[in-house]
Amino acid sequence: MKVYILNYKRSPIGSFLSQFKNISINNLSNQCINSLLDDFDRKNIDKIYIGNVLSAGLGQNIARQIGLDNNIDVPSITVNNVCGSGLLSVIEGVKSILLNESNCVLVGGVESMSNSPHICNIRNNKYGNLELIDSMQIDGLKDSFTNKTMTELSEELCYKQNITRKQYDDYAIEMYKRSRHAMNEGLFKKEITSININNKIIHNDEEIYKVEDLNKIYKLNPIYKDGISTPGNISKLSDGVAFMLLVSEKFINEHNIKPLAEVVDYDLSICDPKEAPICVTKSIQNLIKHNIDIYEINDAFPLCSIYTHKILNIPYNKINLYGSSISIGHPLGCSGLRILCTLLTILQNKQKKIGCACIANGGGGSTSIVIKIL
Repeated sequence: MKVYILNYKRSPIGSFLSQFKNISINNLSNQCINSLLDDFDRKNIDKIYIGNVLSAGLGQNIARQIGLDNNIDVPSITVNNVCGSGLLSVIEGVKSILLNESNCVLVGGVESMSNSPHICNIRNNKYGNLELIDSMQIDGLKDSFTNKTMTELSEELCYKQNITRKQYDDYAIEMYKRSRHAMNEGLFKKEITSININNKIIHNDEEIYKVEDLNKIYKLNPIYKDGISTPGNISKLSDGVAFMLLVSEKFINEHNIKPLAEVVDYDLSICDPKEAPICVTKSIQNLIKHNIDIYEINDAFPLCSIYTHKILNIPYNKINLYGSSISIGHPLGCSGLRILCTLLTILQNKQKKIGCACIANGGGGSTSIVIKIL
């Protein structure tokens, strides 16, 4: 039995507290889904899986909300595997089809980091001041086991691997150049659907053009004293959504349609939580047997791709050809599916066959998928 990708769309990625700060994740999702399902009968959809990390304040089961908003009244499940949530929604959709539960599954990844709330616990506080906690930091950006930020953990790994500030800056600048080239040449057109906010139409990823003079990245102060990570050379807090239709072999035969790609394989790897940023290498190693042409690696930090290049000897001209989360942005629950969308676009544009999308998960893990263009 085989599982196919029928279509995919994503929103532009908005910078933190910027162009999407006043739009709800529901509205952003609805516009993207309407583009994806423009000429598709929604009654064919059997199930929904949507990745989301920062769920505080969104209301019960954001996947079900989005489904009903779009007249898709089916079992709907919200998936949280930290940064891997969007990609795990695809894997859950694949499994649903392989188990004969479904013939058509809508999968997605959604995140509005700009609208993540600050929270406090007043239930046990009868007297005195209350502390507000940033839900984005505690649920998305901080390792639960060491109480260190993911950036701190990546810094420690870089020190052990002798990865330098110059390597970080050089890699980040290359990602911005690749994203700008892709955007300027219209190479993202297959995947990005425009978003309307109060009659203002947004077409492009916002972060790509924010740093006018890329050489300024070399001059930025580090986030931590004597560290190598700066606001310019690691991934950016962002807002965005992405969606995809998965279908069975039975579905494409009954409807006489040609899918875009086949899901070939997937991998869920684990590691010591302190080594989460480099778990992508372990996951890719489990799938490298598929003779992969192109890799999309979610660069929460340049470390992810630099280490993979070093250990597996994968050339940089096969990794993140249209830039990465450093230059595009990293809306946590969306990014896994965003990189899969971009991988599909690159494979088609480059007339290549097999690609691997991989993303590290906080808590010590990595999620990967291999696809084949048909």
